[in-house]
Amino acid sequence: MQEPNFVENDIIEAYVAKNRPNVVQNQPIVVQNQPNVESDFLFCVYCGFRGRAQEKIEYSEMTHFFAFACCISGCWPCCLIPYALDSFKKSTPVCAKCKREFPKK
Repeated sequence: MQEPNFVENDIIEAYVAKNRPNVVQNQPIVVQNQPNVESDFLFCVYCGFRGRAQEKIEYSEMTHFFAFACCISGCWPCCLIPYALDSFKKSTPVCAKCKREFPKK
């Protein structure tokens, strides 16, 4: 088998460059949750209530752990910081009428 000469290489490269499909890079799409009035209205399977859900806010185990770690390390004034941060809170929707938690999807 013969190796192609320089002229054939140039012709092949020109053909490939001409017929190369355009490469489109996908840009990341950022989706922000907008407040939606209809998303707050839920149906309670226990009591049949249709309406706006209430949120029950609880502190996770990590909240107590970090507060305890701050106290043990000698930084006791900082032990209240985990209780003020939203990232340490866990909120679950509850029925406004019977106060039961909605089932997980």
